[in-house]
Amino acid sequence: MTTAFDKMQSHGNDFVLLDLRQFCSSYVVSRDIIARISHRIFGIGCDGVVLYKKSQCKDLSSMPLTLVDVRFFNADGSMAEICGNALRCLGLLVHIRHGVSQCTALTRNCKQRHLLTVNDADNITVTGEKPSFSAGDIGLTKSVKNPLQLDVICDLQLIDNALVPTVLQDCLKVACISVGNPHLVFFLKKLPSTKQAKTIGEQLMANPLFKNGVNVSFAHIIDELTTTTLEKNLPIPAAPAVIESITYERGVGLTMACGSGASAVAILAQQCRMIQSSLVLVHQRGGSLRIDINNQDGSYAHTGAAVHVFSGNIDL
Repeated sequence: MTTAFDKMQSHGNDFVLLDLRQFCSSYVVSRDIIARISHRIFGIGCDGVVLYKKSQCKDLSSMPLTLVDVRFFNADGSMAEICGNALRCLGLLVHIRHGVSQCTALTRNCKQRHLLTVNDADNITVTGEKPSFSAGDIGLTKSVKNPLQLDVICDLQLIDNALVPTVLQDCLKVACISVGNPHLVFFLKKLPSTKQAKTIGEQLMANPLFKNGVNVSFAHIIDELTTTTLEKNLPIPAAPAVIESITYERGVGLTMACGSGASAVAILAQQCRMIQSSLVLVHQRGGSLRIDINNQDGSYAHTGAAVHVFSGNIDL
């Protein structure tokens, strides 16, 4: 079956987008098909595949403009709950195809709604749901004292593991969060090398603490308020906090950028009082994302670029 697709990328995180309207209702895009599309030698090559269609959900007349049902898949064919960079690509594609600057993406069977706003190709904003720190949403398999302060040995069970010296040497804090998908974040005095991040990420991705696996991020705060500033409750500076990070994505591997990972890093840094600003710039290998945290209701938005690389056809 010849299938049309669009190849897109956001900060080096690349995706193949497929409009489900071109398939008959009985056609199933299987895990094997997703993995074949994602293969960088035998397929098109990407970090993930996005399936989308015009929504059939009712009672959503208050939602702005185009409604889109979206499903996300990792390169290995497994399903992902959410993907921030993929949503940014989808927003740009809807803008290109239909000329609208805003649309609402519905994920998880219409349970989650994301407003996609295209100002231009370099400034596409995804307004997300509120993050969660509950064990159920994160997918924790056992009770932990505080998701904002995990114990590397007791909670992650890394005792007698060769990774312990590497992880603990420059580690300031370990925390976890759900931003629609689960994230484990290590705040470090300096970032690990990509080789170290890959090695650690591979082993921690399937850590038994997380029922469905976890995305693993490593973060280093470049520009922060000092402890003295926080203790004295001095005025918050107008400048944004600046953090650099690298993410090992569950089902994909080490990526150039991760939108949900950047959001998780920014929110956790503020929740853990490592930064106080509600505006955060997260630098990743593929580019920088702006994270705006609403301190009133806890919601957040992330803004960055997306690129339509090419369109084509593939036989599935």
